Amino acid sequence: MITDVLSNSSIYNGISRHFEQAFDFIKSIDETFEVGTYKINDGLFGYIMEYQTGPDFKFGWESHKKFIDIQYCIVGKERIQWSPVKKDIIKTDKYNIKNDVMFFKGKGESTFIDTGDDVFAIFFPEDAHAPQLMINRPEIIRKVVVKVPF
Repeated sequence: MITDVLSNSSIYNGISRHFEQAFDFIKSIDETFEVGTYKINDGLFGYIMEYQTGPDFKFGWESHKKFIDIQYCIVGKERIQWSPVKKDIIKTDKYNIKNDVMFFKGKGESTFIDTGDDVFAIFFPEDAHAPQLMINRPEIIRKVVVKVPF
């Protein structure tokens, strides 16, 4: 997991040949972009979504096998809990190949990232994450998740 500010994003371009385009897309977005799926290039997609944050992520934890997530709040702020995928997190569903997601339950680590206000988070396949968490109170956020092939 990596968390930083957008102005430092070029530091991470060497991780993947797609990172520069992914961050360029994130920097080009504002609150006028419609909710939906955006093809950035072959294999690189951005998903803009809108939802209300709350005290819990109803699925527990999630992780992915084929994609790295770059997550950023366009409007509002979101807390995301992070934990390495390890023995004290138990898989609750079979891996969903089509959606590249698996869900877990368990305590995990108590590490939190507050995204928005220029702060982004990168989650790799070994990173379980629980998004949709509120910081002080529930709020409607607009967020982008860029899926980078791993």
